[in-house]
Amino acid sequence: IDNTATYTIDNTAPLIDLVEINDTIVKTGDAVAINVTLGGETTATIASLTAESSALTYNAGTGKWQGTFAAGTSPVNIVAVDTADNVGTNSTVTYTIDDISPVINSVTLNDTVVKTGDSLLVNVSVTETNVRSVKADGVSLTLDGVYYVGSVTAGVSPVNVVVVDEADRSATQNAAYTI
Repeated sequence: IDNTATYTIDNTAPLIDLVEINDTIVKTGDAVAINVTLGGETTATIASLTAESSALTYNAGTGKWQGTFAAGTSPVNIVAVDTADNVGTNSTVTYTIDDISPVINSVTLNDTVVKTGDSLLVNVSVTETNVRSVKADGVSLTLDGVYYVGSVTAGVSPVNVVVVDEADRSATQNAAYTI
């Protein structure tokens, strides 16, 4: 009678190889999508994988663990626990919380008395470091030094300016003209 048993001692923590998030500038509470790649582990050897305490699930199509977490504090804390209760962590991925809306300091037009169809030059001064877009009557303005500039066609006063930052916060301001 052979009474021997073979077993393996696993005292190696899971290795978190790669962490990717879909956005690096967010508002507090935003849902941030995350993808995590583990090295040397299979779905059978992972007991749990979380990002900011939110459980991630394995996607066989991508080979990555995926999920979302609520933006709060950076960096993102990821914890992997294998079936032998070894714990691997990663907190190298960071993001920026932007809970402040952009500020439009001024909107100026090159003329305030125009005919319908005339071109109006719009200059916008903004206080915001993470600008996604500045539009006047739906037309994208471009950054030229310190001002966002562009032209719109005179039609219905006022010119409506909308500034959106990378965290999807916005500010609006109008500039009136006479036809």
